[in-house]
Amino acid sequence: MITAIIGWLFLSEILPVKSILGIIVSISGIMIAVAGKKLKLNIPLKGFLYALGGALGQAVGLVLSKKGMGDYDAVAATQIRAIFGFVCFFLLVTFLKRWRRVSLAVKDHKSMRSITLGAVFGPFVGVALSLYAVQHTHTGIAATLMALVPIFIIVPSAIMFHEKITARQVIGAAISIAGASIFFL
Repeated sequence: MITAIIGWLFLSEILPVKSILGIIVSISGIMIAVAGKKLKLNIPLKGFLYALGGALGQAVGLVLSKKGMGDYDAVAATQIRAIFGFVCFFLLVTFLKRWRRVSLAVKDHKSMRSITLGAVFGPFVGVALSLYAVQHTHTGIAATLMALVPIFIIVPSAIMFHEKITARQVIGAAISIAGASIFFL
């Protein structure tokens, strides 16, 4: 929803009521699926603020990328984002004096395999496809579909980490998918 609002403010994207309803239903389903046993707001403030900052950063980044990219190739735009991201991380790690931590992390070969695989699917494939998505639809719709990740990882988490799939997750997933399907009606 944040991306839809920012897309409206900066790109003049006006979503039909049907799409707004789809966003609300999808996000509601995600909230149900990821909620704990009790629906209470016992969220640590620091974690909440980081999550909110991350959501705002992703929303603004997606909208600015759409505006800047235009009809330019999404893979090339992903490369440009990655290069600038690398420069920003380089400066941040230097400023915070954390190169020793980076060095230790790189030496952990088992972790590096997972991180490398994650980098291929996240910042490379995921970001490139998200940029293709915003070239062909409103940023709010694309962001909502990309926000379905918690739904998509329910089964892999159950398999990989032996987590039990709960009725709440199944119900939330069904609601999220129903909300996403509203976009295509």
